[in-house]
Amino acid sequence: MRPIPEFAQRTRRYWLIDGLPELFTGGALVLSSLTLFAARFLDASISGIALVMMPALFLAGLLLGRRALDAIKTRTTYSNTGYVEYTELGWSRLLMGTITGFIIIWALFTSLSRFSLPSQLFPVGAGALFALMMLYLGHSLDVKRFYAAALFSLLVGGAASLTMDWYTGHLSVIGLTGVWLAVSGSVTFRRYRRATASQEEAA
Repeated sequence: MRPIPEFAQRTRRYWLIDGLPELFTGGALVLSSLTLFAARFLDASISGIALVMMPALFLAGLLLGRRALDAIKTRTTYSNTGYVEYTELGWSRLLMGTITGFIIIWALFTSLSRFSLPSQLFPVGAGALFALMMLYLGHSLDVKRFYAAALFSLLVGGAASLTMDWYTGHLSVIGLTGVWLAVSGSVTFRRYRRATASQEEAA
């Protein structure tokens, strides 16, 4: 795995130092899972429209979330760490990232149907995919709490594949991983605020 240069690594760790990105990402995952779960009970045409619109909604959410994060960090974080200029996520990079994610999901669906694989492999596959992403973040940025998130996603994927149908299990993996990230981000943010408050009092 190719390491991130030290300066870039430190810069990206600053972005994660207060836990807010995890909190926002976790909230987005929970909202996405609930939306897709609700779509299951809608009329087929309405459900199809909702699924088609998901990539556009996801892109819009990324852009709005980034702006909201910057606004919050300006008040809570940059005053302590100093402002750090992060690489802007342009439309092309966001679009490519979203397309890649949906291609992976489509490939999993295709593999299940073409090779007659058990549908119950889908939740554990989703858990493994989240685990790999968390392991990459933890290793490349040296942020240990992502290792716990990776283990949690893998365990949830395995449990969901054994106890639920593939659709509910898949959405449970997404939603519960989101809950974990939101809780982790909240705890990190609380600890960060306490640490900075103590430093201000000491000064």
